[in-house]
Amino acid sequence: MKAIFILPLILILAFGEENATAHDADKWRFRASYGVGVASMPYFETSTSTRVRVLPFIDLSYGAFFLSPIKGLGVNLSLAENLTVSPAIAYRAARQERDDDSLEGTGDIDADATYGATIVYKIMPVMLSAKIFSGMSDGGTIADFGISVPVRITDEFGLLAGVVTQYADRRYNRTYYGINAQQSANSDYEIYQPSAGLTNVSANLALSYRFRSNTSAMLFTRYKRFIGEAADSPLVKANDDHQYSFGAMIIWSYTR
Repeated sequence: MKAIFILPLILILAFGEENATAHDADKWRFRASYGVGVASMPYFETSTSTRVRVLPFIDLSYGAFFLSPIKGLGVNLSLAENLTVSPAIAYRAARQERDDDSLEGTGDIDADATYGATIVYKIMPVMLSAKIFSGMSDGGTIADFGISVPVRITDEFGLLAGVVTQYADRRYNRTYYGINAQQSANSDYEIYQPSAGLTNVSANLALSYRFRSNTSAMLFTRYKRFIGEAADSPLVKANDDHQYSFGAMIIWSYTR
């Protein structure tokens, strides 16, 4: 699974758009954010081999509706002053055997459309989030639970720190971390059939600088550690139980 959208960009965007509240959504204004970045990151879910990648980015919204490669296609529903629920349809990337030598004999995992929702509750200065999405075919369900703290250092500089942990059902864990009988016969891995459980925990840090009202630059880094059912996977043990990512991005915004 390529890791282009596994970076903490959702947290970064949440910080960069902290003034775009549910009250703004009622105005039915069109907003567009677009930019480009570069990052050093693992190439797929269980890989510790990092590669430098260019990250194009675009995020569109009209009132409460949004469309982006990170958040998918959905709508922001303000259920209370500090509570937002965002149901959406999104995309789960494929994993190909040729992505890395450690995947030899495991076969390919097809890309999948997903459906679910993100819930954000703000208890200033803390943001609590839960993101639960299921595959429409047989990719299983994952749930990310996070806590983040945005800090406005000056009018131009901002900092956001967050921690996210992930839980996955048995189907997802067996798809991405398991080794079935056929895969074991095609590789040197022993059969591994994980159950549902925690898979990883990550710490995210982002520093933003606003040049103008519509232009921001960001530096971000992430440390991720596999735990629970994922940590016992032969695919994780063939690489390592932790990953590092870091990069920079510049984003322009337009509102009409």
